[in-house]
Amino acid sequence: MPGRPRVGGPGAPPVRGPGRRVGYRIAMESLRPVRRATRWSSLALVAGLVVSMVPAGAGAASPDPTAGPVASSGPAPSASPIVLVPVEEPGYGVRSVAPEGWRAVGNGIRSRASSPTDPTLLALQSAPIPVDGLWPALLPQLGLTERPEPVDQRTTSAGLDWDLYQVPVGDTIADLALAGAPGLTYLVLLISPGSERDALVDAVFLPAVEALEPLVAERTPLPSDIGYTEQEVTLPGGDASVTLAGTLTMPDGDGPHPAVVLMSGSGPQDRDESLPGMTLKPFALVADALGRAGIAVLRYDDRGTAASTGDYASSTIADFTADGHAAFRWLREQPGIDPAQVGVLGHSEGGAYIATIAAEDPDVAFVIGLAPMVRSGLDLLIDQTGAIARTQGLDEAEIRELQRQMRQVYEAALGDDAAELERVLREVTGAQYDLLDPEMQALMGDREAYIELQATSQLPTLRSPWFQSILRADPSLDWAKVTVPVLAVFGDLDVQVIAEPEAAALEAALEAAGNDRGQVIRLPDANHLFQSAVTGGLDEYSVLDQTFTPDLLPRVDDWLAGVVER
Repeated sequence: MPGRPRVGGPGAPPVRGPGRRVGYRIAMESLRPVRRATRWSSLALVAGLVVSMVPAGAGAASPDPTAGPVASSGPAPSASPIVLVPVEEPGYGVRSVAPEGWRAVGNGIRSRASSPTDPTLLALQSAPIPVDGLWPALLPQLGLTERPEPVDQRTTSAGLDWDLYQVPVGDTIADLALAGAPGLTYLVLLISPGSERDALVDAVFLPAVEALEPLVAERTPLPSDIGYTEQEVTLPGGDASVTLAGTLTMPDGDGPHPAVVLMSGSGPQDRDESLPGMTLKPFALVADALGRAGIAVLRYDDRGTAASTGDYASSTIADFTADGHAAFRWLREQPGIDPAQVGVLGHSEGGAYIATIAAEDPDVAFVIGLAPMVRSGLDLLIDQTGAIARTQGLDEAEIRELQRQMRQVYEAALGDDAAELERVLREVTGAQYDLLDPEMQALMGDREAYIELQATSQLPTLRSPWFQSILRADPSLDWAKVTVPVLAVFGDLDVQVIAEPEAAALEAALEAAGNDRGQVIRLPDANHLFQSAVTGGLDEYSVLDQTFTPDLLPRVDDWLAGVVER
């Protein structure tokens, strides 16, 4: 869907696709032993690679940032000495050190897993957003309502200035380190049992902070015969406070060339739509293919992300649409561009942006949606909840109950009564807890404390401007006004923007518009990121081939051949 870790909103099992933007959800997995519990208990944002930052089993008590280390009933400290080895996380662009023998579980996380319930893990990540923009997303994940004071600060040999935080979370301790760089935040996180915290901080956390440095890869020069050139550009955004930074791919020759501007899904994303913990760069692949085919491509960093200015955390669908519209108008005015042949392409939540722009601006020449958001945000999120839960092993009765509960929460979130929303959220969270077997309840901790933690972490998201805009959005109304040529491609294994209902809704909208120049394609093996997938589940994203299914780009190019002159 909207894909913000982008298309998305809070919605059940951890998830990215139409994903939000509540700032930025650090893409982290709970430990496998507690995933069965998490699938019921975690109201996760849908749309980006959204996963809770704190292991599900850590919710045993309401966090108190002023409290000291918490006593733990977890595993006793290991007698084996910890040996640190160099590690790299190409998907996050960092290198550091980690304990030898700790298992890499994806998303920059290494798990000790010394027992089935051992919560101990180390995360090495980066986020394409400044530190101040990241905190609104971190607070609910840590069960906090306000930004804590750092317990220490240090500057490392890599030239990074770190703030260190310690947050008790149930029976565990979250030690967090953040360092800012232009358009980026570097993050080191250690989750440890309270009884082992001091030893693991000295042996693992602090050495990982000291050793973390950017993983700088020299960009391979473009071949002289590639058929296009690239130039860095800046352009006005949708309001005066925003300057967008991006890359313009220009085909060889004087032109004028047909052109398209790319709009990403939910979540703070750079111009390549880089994905946390992955090397797949969807928009770089699109720009390369279309550039070779003689079509100019503009792609840009989201506002407040990477090199673009603006406030990302407080923005809504309307704000991101305004940025996309400004980019479209700028592209039409560039030398070498044919202003009569400029279109828009949107992925996931970006599908809502392009629908509005094409409905309102007669200068749009064509529209391409990749897993575009078509139906109302509420319906999309409910279906997304079910699809993700299905890949996580819930049976159909459980899925229907989970969807019913989430609809309750979302409908309450649409109202103006904050107290009623909190009441519904607490009631639903308690009901989900009650469905767990006794073993899982013991792992999740005390029922009331667990409800308190979930309510504290989820209420800010549910009331945030972005999520409210997702719930209230109904792009089908704009799609029903689009009369220019439209190509929409869906993946049948997509669990974030579900192909069958979205494709049917788009076909109906185009018919209502009297648009007989629309083509809707479904790729049988494609997930939300258009990788060749097995189940489409979120946990596959980082382990599949980091490229598109072979059918995607040729289908786009073939369609464009009948729409533009190159």
